[in-house]
Amino acid sequence: MYTKEYAEKLSVAWRKFIRHEDHDYSFIRPSIYASWLRSRDAGVEPQETRLWLLDEAGLQARVAANSDLMEIVVPYMETLYSVIKGTTLSIHYLDKDGFLLKTIGDDEIQRKSNITLPIPGCNRSEQYAGTNAFAVCCAEQTAAIVYGQEHYVLPHKDFSCCAAPVFDYDNTFLGCLNISGHEYDILNRQTLGMVMAAADGISKELKRLQTFQELSHTSRQRNHIIEALSASILLLDNSNNVIQVNSKALRLMGLPGQEVLGQNVYMLMLFPDDPRHATKKILDEPLEHFPVNVIFKNSTEPVRLLLSTSLINDGAGKHISTVVHLEEPQAVTRLTNKMSGYRATFTFDDIVGDCAKTRDMVKDARRIARSGGNVLILGESGTGKELIAQSIHAASDYSAGPFVAINCGALPKGLIESELFGYEKGAFTGASREGQVGKFELADGGTIFLDEIGDMPLDVQVTLLRVLETKQVHRIGAKFPKTVNVRIIAATNKKLQDAICDKTFREDLYYRLNVFTISLPPLRERKEDLLALACFFLRKYGRKGREYGISPRAAEFLLAYHWPGNIRELENVIERAVNITDSLVIEPEHLPPFIAASGFVVPPQEAPQAVSDPELTVQDSEKQVILAGLEKCNGNMTATARCIGVSLRTLYRKMEKYRINAEHFRCRPKAVAEAHGPYAIPW
Repeated sequence: MYTKEYAEKLSVAWRKFIRHEDHDYSFIRPSIYASWLRSRDAGVEPQETRLWLLDEAGLQARVAANSDLMEIVVPYMETLYSVIKGTTLSIHYLDKDGFLLKTIGDDEIQRKSNITLPIPGCNRSEQYAGTNAFAVCCAEQTAAIVYGQEHYVLPHKDFSCCAAPVFDYDNTFLGCLNISGHEYDILNRQTLGMVMAAADGISKELKRLQTFQELSHTSRQRNHIIEALSASILLLDNSNNVIQVNSKALRLMGLPGQEVLGQNVYMLMLFPDDPRHATKKILDEPLEHFPVNVIFKNSTEPVRLLLSTSLINDGAGKHISTVVHLEEPQAVTRLTNKMSGYRATFTFDDIVGDCAKTRDMVKDARRIARSGGNVLILGESGTGKELIAQSIHAASDYSAGPFVAINCGALPKGLIESELFGYEKGAFTGASREGQVGKFELADGGTIFLDEIGDMPLDVQVTLLRVLETKQVHRIGAKFPKTVNVRIIAATNKKLQDAICDKTFREDLYYRLNVFTISLPPLRERKEDLLALACFFLRKYGRKGREYGISPRAAEFLLAYHWPGNIRELENVIERAVNITDSLVIEPEHLPPFIAASGFVVPPQEAPQAVSDPELTVQDSEKQVILAGLEKCNGNMTATARCIGVSLRTLYRKMEKYRINAEHFRCRPKAVAEAHGPYAIPW
């Protein structure tokens, strides 16, 4: 309690203190005595007020920098002043640096204050104004009250003041709220309590404002996030009313935002084929990519969508909101295909070979790729039907979509329809709980490749024919069909005309598929490409960093073989040879026995005639024919044998007999000859 006796003792002690005299200062409150020491050490003039007053521009700059804060502070100052009005007390707000930014008070106290300068723009920090309530409050970060004689500067001793700190949301000191007056009997602990309550209210409001700003920031972030999503998103409260929606959802529903926000979701969309619709429970449980038919407000046609719901609970486990995720199946299908690898890996550039038949086939396929019609690829097994199908897809307008291949002959009869067209949950015994997307839906926007189409059951052919005619897929067990945009490429090694006669393939389906036909020649009809293909497989299966070659003899055996398994068989033969050879050259012994033992004889062509010389022996004449043939065929053994009308084996035997080296008739780079020896041919 501030009494006259205490004030007199303070007055005596102060005079001795400023003269640095010994005295008993223990009766002074510790916070006040500590402030006296700091004031004296700072060189504060105890007898008069030291002036530091901001000019008008400086004051306005400070006020502007604290404008948001002052919007909160001023109403509290006005409310507080309404309580103390008429008491000659004044209210001040000082920033963290001690500058007074705002004053509200009675005229009388304002006039007296002009002497000690507690006016807007003045600085009341300890190094300028000595001990005062703001200085103690700032130093100790707590509320303080300083009575008259407790001040350090003499002119201030006619006043008493109390101050309470204002903190930001993170407890950063921002300044303080201060009440000053010269009637110390009115300025008491109750007054300090009012100041503390007002300052605490300001601090709490700043925290609430920060929380609101963080929530607003989070809301803006959430808006940007849901706008960036490819799906349609609705946020519902615990009563299923829409509280947030992205533009994709609005476009999907065909409604403006003002007709959606605040509305109950069941007033905006119906789920006619779901048994829970009657009790409005479909959105009350977690779902993930659940296929549903939705009828939106102002529409009568159902839309097939994938529905996902996420239920959000508070810390106590109480449901507070729901996130509804609606997505068109095509978007999910595209993502699934990307993740699952449903894409073409080959293009026309990957086709090996340059014979006339290969060139014509590729030319036709490139032309067909530019159209959107169905394609039927005919060819024996192993001729590369899927490679051609992928190349057509990659060069077509469907190339951005998936490439889905299915072997119709590899699936059991009872499963092929569900694999192609999909099924709903519970469509049949053993069906997946979630249902299944068919290959046609997965291929939506791209190409489906139906390999071995000739093995498709007749009942499935009927369904496929309807898909081709309507461009719609009807899942097993579904109420509504789904429109798909799919290019169909079918392939078979069977003669479909014979299958039509045998009643195992529908004639109308054949004509639907056979918009464009590509016939792939067997390998035996494109022998000119065989060695190039062999070279390709050598690079594919050879050890990294090593260059393999094929000896002339092994090459002749490969060329002589009839290749019933076509390119697939050649690939297997080369892979085997690479893995069993100890050198870089494939020899006849590295080939399978059925190739090395092949007795295939090339029909004779026009052979070069021996020179008519009666002096020549039969052997000399025979040798001359062989030499002329090698010269004509540039050392190619197969071509030479064909040219002179003998078997390849006979030609080898005769050349060995006459010691003829075919290498002398070939043009080979010197480096290759040195690396691989006299009989190696790196193709």
